[in-house]
Amino acid sequence: HARAEGDADANRALARIHGIESPGALVGRNFLEFIAPAMSGEVAGYFKQIVERRRAGEAFTVEIVRPDGTSAFAEVKPVPVVENGKVVGTRGVTRDITERQQMEAQLRSSEARLRRLLSATAVVMYSLKASEPPLPLWISDNVTLFGYAPEEALYPTWWAEHLHPDDRKTALSAMQDLFAHGHLVHEYRFRIKGGDYIWVQDELVLRRDEHGNPVEILGSWFNITGRKQAEEQLRAHARQMALLNDLTRAAIETPDFPAMLQTLADR
Repeated sequence: HARAEGDADANRALARIHGIESPGALVGRNFLEFIAPAMSGEVAGYFKQIVERRRAGEAFTVEIVRPDGTSAFAEVKPVPVVENGKVVGTRGVTRDITERQQMEAQLRSSEARLRRLLSATAVVMYSLKASEPPLPLWISDNVTLFGYAPEEALYPTWWAEHLHPDDRKTALSAMQDLFAHGHLVHEYRFRIKGGDYIWVQDELVLRRDEHGNPVEILGSWFNITGRKQAEEQLRAHARQMALLNDLTRAAIETPDFPAMLQTLADR
C-alpha cells in the first residue's frame, strides 16, 4: 500500500508508542496483538461496528502493552477504507496520551486519598466563588457529618438559611472582614439535619489572582459544640463557686439567716 512521506513520520511515531524501534515491525501485525487483554474484546467489537456501519467512529482510548511489558495509552480515531464498494480495512490517527493518562491517574489517586483523609476527620472542607454573595463550588463528602448530602450543601442559599437566627446577622457581616483582610475565623450556631443546632468554627482564606482580584474562598468547618459545652460548664462552675464564697462570707459576717439573705441580696 503506497504511503506519502507524511505517513512515514506517522509510522515512526506509532512505532514509538508501541515501544518498537522499526516501523516496519508493525507491518502485517494485528492491531489487537498490542492491546491489553482486558480491552481486546471491546476494541475488536468497536472495529467491527466501524466496518459494518461504514463510517468513522468516535475517538477512543486503548492501553497498549509494549514488548518490555510496560503500558502506553493511545487515543485512536479509526476511519473505514472502502474499495470498490467494500470495506477492506481501517486507517486513522493514533495519538500518544500516556502522560495525560498518568497525570489523570495520579489526580484520581490524590483525590481518593483526600476523600479517605477527610472521611476520617471531623473537618469539612469547602470552596466558594469569591462573588457577592459568595457561591459554593465544592464541599467535601463528609458534610454528611451535619446530616446533609454534598449536593444539598451546594445550593446557593443553604449556608445562610441554616444559621441560627441570633447569629445570622453577625456571621453574614463577618464576610466583609474576609474581603478586607483575606482571612477570617468566626464561630456561630448552625442547624443540622433534624433541627438541632451545633456550634461551628469556620475558618476562611481568600485567594486572589495575579492582579489582586478575589477569585476563590477556601474554608473549613469544625464542630466545636463539645468545647462550647465545656466552656459553659466551666462558667457555671465559676458562678457556683462565686455564690458559695458569697454564702460563706455572708455566714461569717451575718450569723442571723434572714439578715444573711439580705446581705447577699445587697451584693
